[in-house]
Amino acid sequence: MNDLTMKDFSMDYKKSVIKFQKQKPNILMQFFDFQMDLETNFNLSTTPFFYSDIGEGKFSFLFDNMTIGLGIAQKDGVFSIQPDKVTAHYSKGLTYFNGTGDLSFALNAATSFIEDQMRKNANQTLASFVGLGVGAFNSAITKSGCNAEMSGIFINW
Repeated sequence: MNDLTMKDFSMDYKKSVIKFQKQKPNILMQFFDFQMDLETNFNLSTTPFFYSDIGEGKFSFLFDNMTIGLGIAQKDGVFSIQPDKVTAHYSKGLTYFNGTGDLSFALNAATSFIEDQMRKNANQTLASFVGLGVGAFNSAITKSGCNAEMSGIFINW
């Protein structure tokens, strides 16, 4: 997949907050009326040619409210974050792939499953996605050699 583009993003900015605090979760993000629409183009072709699926995909998600809490930790001078609290009230979503091959059909089935999971258990499903993002973030920090001394940092709020 390439050209993943955010077509629309909105939330209630007056109600939504990001807090940095001493107690866990150290970073608390609360979003209200959170909507995101993404589009992508894909070209899943093989060389030498034996399969091709070319098309577009669309993703749309609306949460009435969502809370993501992250804990901050330091081990051997390396900064990391961990998911601490994830709650969501999922309102609706739409995902579809329109392509020239059978893989589009399989992707539609997979995204239908994710949509069904979001409706049944938004907290756990969103927590899984947050965990993937946090893991990627921590891996990037570790690889870049980002070290920080957190014991001497004090934030007053």
